[in-house]
Amino acid sequence: MKISIKYVLVIVLLSVLGLVGVRAVVAEPQWHGPAPEFAELWQGDARLFVADNARNEIVAVDLPDGQVTARLNVPPKTMGMGITPNKAYLVVTRGRDADRQHVSVIATGVEKEGLRLPYIAKTLLLGKAIGGIHGDHIGELWGKLYLTTESQGKLHLFDVKALDPMAAFEATTLDLKVPDHYDL
Repeated sequence: MKISIKYVLVIVLLSVLGLVGVRAVVAEPQWHGPAPEFAELWQGDARLFVADNARNEIVAVDLPDGQVTARLNVPPKTMGMGITPNKAYLVVTRGRDADRQHVSVIATGVEKEGLRLPYIAKTLLLGKAIGGIHGDHIGELWGKLYLTTESQGKLHLFDVKALDPMAAFEATTLDLKVPDHYDL
């Protein structure tokens, strides 16, 4: 059935003038009831993070029971993992043979009250040949945390607050002038 534009305009004009009633059917909103909340907080002695390079995941294991709490996807070829001094973040670097060397920041979920689910807090692209992970912790210098981009000879100093998912990553970058493997 074809309706002409003239017919539609006449109906609109008559409805504006109030000569023809046009009713709009508005459905009543359908709200759901209150949802119960539960605390995502449980007790544990420690949390272990393991790089699973076969699956490109960081696996969180709660101790002492060995329960796998989370599997977090990260870019391939994890090379280093370092924890911040307050244990709030795990910084994950990748191998140097990739053209984009992401730094993944994981909120560990380790709190004074207990353990929460860990999650990816942010991902950084600082440069190539990321360094600054020493053993199991991220480097500290002059009261700040640091990462290096060794192939560019840069040192990135920052506060732990810069790793917060709600904060911008703000760092002071120092030019070390010479690309090298830095162990500060």
